[in-house]
Amino acid sequence: MGVHRGTYIRNLIKESEYSITEVADRLSVGRNTLYRWMDHKQLPFLKMLKIANVLGVDISLDFPEVEKLEAEKKKRLLEREVNDDSLTIKTKYMLLLEKHTQLLEELSSLKEEVIRYRGGKNK
Repeated sequence: MGVHRGTYIRNLIKESEYSITEVADRLSVGRNTLYRWMDHKQLPFLKMLKIANVLGVDISLDFPEVEKLEAEKKKRLLEREVNDDSLTIKTKYMLLLEKHTQLLEELSSLKEEVIRYRGGKNK
């Protein structure tokens, strides 16, 4: 039979320098929510990982499944960053294109003024 994950987390918090209230605040959840989580025998690894990160504890030795979860999470974060970067590059490119078009229109207007001005002097 497996370890009661909620009890495991409860013990981690007891052994830490943080109170239940502090951990709950750092997770942006209520104390009651945190207590309910600790009642779950099969507390999801993602919640366990979030709590462990707040406590500054590595739980991957006791729960090797967490390493896979962390690797997937890092991969998703990297993919999101790449997508954000490409979006930023696209946005910058579009802004540059718009500015370029605007400058070309201004140049064209200036050329027309010069032609009109020279045409008026030649008469």
